[in-house]
Amino acid sequence: MNRIKKLFSLLLVAVFVVSNAVIANATDEKRVSLVNMSSEECFNTLLANGLEIPEGYKDYKNLEEFVKKIVSNVVSHPECEVWFNYTDANDFALAVREIVLEYENIQVNSILNCEKGLRSSYPLIYSTFLVEWIPTDATYNCYAYALGRQSLGRINPGAQDGITFLQSDLQTMTIDRLASFVAYDLQALGYTEITYGSALPSYQSGYNVIAVRKCEDDFHFMRMMSTGTWQHKPGGGAVMRYNYSSLTSGRWTNERIVYYQYYSADLYYDSDIIYIKYKL
Repeated sequence: MNRIKKLFSLLLVAVFVVSNAVIANATDEKRVSLVNMSSEECFNTLLANGLEIPEGYKDYKNLEEFVKKIVSNVVSHPECEVWFNYTDANDFALAVREIVLEYENIQVNSILNCEKGLRSSYPLIYSTFLVEWIPTDATYNCYAYALGRQSLGRINPGAQDGITFLQSDLQTMTIDRLASFVAYDLQALGYTEITYGSALPSYQSGYNVIAVRKCEDDFHFMRMMSTGTWQHKPGGGAVMRYNYSSLTSGRWTNERIVYYQYYSADLYYDSDIIYIKYKL
């Protein structure tokens, strides 16, 4: 009799487990993808799944839309780990990415395992691909590249002088204020004869000329070469040459090449341009 009771109990447990598995699978099948939700629904779902909002984003205008854009990027390119030049923005994007991958049940392959494409197939619009991407390109941003100080890594303007700012600050910051942070950095790094303004300075041997522009979400830098052309490095992408001799022509975007993968633009830097010149 006891054996019959035990067998019956085990049968009930088995039925319970299978039933729950069926319910779970049905729930997963009915689960709406984050990309198919409204910005508000997507944001609330991420919060319910553990997303914490950093201090710099708590007063951030259009936060829900900003997060939804990151979600769409993660689903389209789950292997990507660098979107922004501004370090706080990229750290937040990585936190969103972690939750999105789990929610969407996306298995991530290393970007180094991505299928190689033909260089001629890269649909770049405003820049030209120059050199092959290497893994170390993901370790420094456009600012470090423009300064020629890749060893500084992923840095924000002002970091060398001890200045920090929140994403909500960057959103409303004038481009002149951001450029002043660059001047402070250059002084801290030991450079001299630092000038900056809206007028393009002429190229001069022994000096470096860089340019900065921003949008609400990010900033971007370019560097003048001795030929008068401009080069830049969007996010963790490869170095590229801007297609225009004038930085007011074309558009500044974050279109980029990472390994053999093309990432189309979803950021447009549209502030005024400030040029910064200093002695090397």
